[in-house]
Amino acid sequence: MADRTELLTARLRLRRARRNDAVALFENYTGNVDCSRFLQRLPHADVARTEAMIDNWCKQDWERPDTPFSWVISTREDDEAIGIFLAIPEGHKTEIHFGIGKRFWGRGFVAEAGAAALSSLWRAPHTQGIWTVCDVENTRSQRVLDKLGFQHEGMLRKWLRLPAFGEIARDCHVYASTAHRA
Repeated sequence: MADRTELLTARLRLRRARRNDAVALFENYTGNVDCSRFLQRLPHADVARTEAMIDNWCKQDWERPDTPFSWVISTREDDEAIGIFLAIPEGHKTEIHFGIGKRFWGRGFVAEAGAAALSSLWRAPHTQGIWTVCDVENTRSQRVLDKLGFQHEGMLRKWLRLPAFGEIARDCHVYASTAHRA
């Protein structure tokens, strides 16, 4: 099981969600159309939807081993919730996904949060690989994955249907890391 504890970096805090995070997450991330473009969901229409997401992904399974969970990414200075880092453990491998608010793009925050989260995920004794998929047009996430040391493993044709692009499934790159295990 990954360390489901608070993680601190130079500028960020990755932590368990709090109910009062919903407004900031909605305003910064979940309600923003640009932040939802490459996700399997549309932007949240209201704060209530973000509250439900927090309950499902960030609170409910925090204490249960081998269940999907999320860290809220917040600024260390004022603890403002700016994004999410999701981990989905599946036996010997863990799938990850991440995102932050648009006004925080281009400042290295996702790579900083990712390095802390990956370090925690690798501490799980059974973890042999960490992986994710990324839409072929999502160059920002591709750059983050490269910075985090992930390897491009190939492409999955017609893998994800992203509401922002309509009904046709989209091609995705597969990225994986096995660097921390022999």
